[in-house]
Amino acid sequence: MQQNNSLNLIEVVAAIKKSSNQIIVFVFLSLAIAYSVLLLIPKYFQSTAIVVAANPALADKARFFNNNIQGLYSNFGSGDDLDRIYGLANLDTAYKLLVDEFELISYYQLNDDSIKLRRRKAVLLLKDDIQLSKTDLSQLKISVWHKDNKTSAAIANRIVKFVQEMEEGFWKNNYQSTLENLQASIKKMENDVKVISDSIKIQTANSAQAMLLKNKREVLLQQLQQYQKTADEYQLASNNKTPALYILEDAVPAAKAEKPKKLEILFLTAITSFCFGVFASLAYSRNKMA
Repeated sequence: MQQNNSLNLIEVVAAIKKSSNQIIVFVFLSLAIAYSVLLLIPKYFQSTAIVVAANPALADKARFFNNNIQGLYSNFGSGDDLDRIYGLANLDTAYKLLVDEFELISYYQLNDDSIKLRRRKAVLLLKDDIQLSKTDLSQLKISVWHKDNKTSAAIANRIVKFVQEMEEGFWKNNYQSTLENLQASIKKMENDVKVISDSIKIQTANSAQAMLLKNKREVLLQQLQQYQKTADEYQLASNNKTPALYILEDAVPAAKAEKPKKLEILFLTAITSFCFGVFASLAYSRNKMA
């Protein structure tokens, strides 16, 4: 008679009843080992900051001096603006800054190689501990894992600050560059006005040459007035701090560790060890009957 090698429910139940004590001991022993290992694994705390991109049009100079168009601007940016702040947050420049400010070379215990190579390794390890994700609501979530809950929150908030500084710096530098060019033009025009005024003094009053110089000076003075007005506008725009993003949630220190997930690991250990114990019991019973 050919032996039936397929499993059936009756065999499984019989194996569990027969070896229940051994299976229970094996499960508890597996749980004890798993728990002991979990105690040796470092705890990692997660902190998350959530931001949305601001509309870059808010930094437009025209918005500050035209009341009629101020209401036309939305405070929040588009998907392209979200992509821009995501790109800024993911720059190697940002990671290098974090490595240096939070002394992560020491945190990752990188003692070999040159300082340049250690810094590069720390950047790569930090990237594994940071997750940048864009949500369906056009939000940027910045999640950080660290062995210290306060440090994980501080790193996430520092990334937010870095993006703000970079974005605001772009606008400020642009306005400053334009302002410097305007000021150089104003200085030249003031000098031209002075030269023309000196020339008028040596001309015969009401002469054709004097009238020509006066007209030329008048035109220059009008241009100078317009340049000075524009320069004042750029100075005010440069001094204005336009937000690059809006913070919906600051990162805060987590109350408990996010990794390792002890309950999930212990639950899977219990299920796996129970199944292994049952199959081991079945195999033993079949071999004994063979």
